Amino acid sequence: MDKDAANLVEASLPMRMRIQRDIECLRKESVEQSLAMLSEVGMFYWPGVPSNGGMVRIPLSGDEERQTVQRVLSNRRVLKLIDELSQMPSEKAAALVARQIDSSLPAYKILYAKYRQSMMTVQEASRGAPEAGVSIQVSNNEDHSPTLAGLRLQLLSLVLIAGNLELTSSAKQIDGVVEQALGERDELYDEKGINPALRFGALKDVSLYNRCILCTGLAGTDREKSADAQWDEYRLTKFDAAATKYDMLTRGGGPIPTDFSKGEVHVRVVKGADDKDVRRRESR
Repeated sequence: MDKDAANLVEASLPMRMRIQRDIECLRKESVEQSLAMLSEVGMFYWPGVPSNGGMVRIPLSGDEERQTVQRVLSNRRVLKLIDELSQMPSEKAAALVARQIDSSLPAYKILYAKYRQSMMTVQEASRGAPEAGVSIQVSNNEDHSPTLAGLRLQLLSLVLIAGNLELTSSAKQIDGVVEQALGERDELYDEKGINPALRFGALKDVSLYNRCILCTGLAGTDREKSADAQWDEYRLTKFDAAATKYDMLTRGGGPIPTDFSKGEVHVRVVKGADDKDVRRRESR
């Protein structure tokens, strides 16, 4: 490690202390608590993933959808849940995931409806040419009440987990998430009265319509439909690793290497899914 890198590592002590606090907090959580706390949005955005910006386009590009996949996988609580649920009997793990979806999806629908109303308000106030979108909270509430962004990422995480662990008994709940996502997609694709920039922002950061994740959940919870899927493979660390591949000092081959000393977590995500794939797999 050269002098500049050594200085950077030393200066990063507060960051590494925060990582250690997060790890200690996660160690104390039961699986049920981690499932519920998955709606805490902060751990999806710190350290998070670099934003790719991107131009306004509907449908979303594959790069934009993969950024959401990476945001989910950057959350140490997600890594913890994949690991711990995989060690349970499948029926028990599926029941826990299904119960959490049943709790979180109605709450998400309420906050999504409020966001949609905010979109209409911005649209009307701007006379059709908004200079800014609708703000999205990406920090935790002090009382731990869920945010819209947190519920969205919680639900997408649960769909991804169910698909990877082949939790077939949670298929009904996965279908419920897909149904909500398809309704949002149809609205945001076709609603000509709303500026495309507003609809793009909602698709990218608020809606449940992520084709890669939805198809992963559908394929993984229906073994008959998983054989023809093509997959992206992710080699990840355990949740309590000193440094995951997403930590700021490991990105781009940074001065601190990714820590696989505690073991590995492997995740599959359906590759190159498009609108037709979601509709096809949704027809169970």
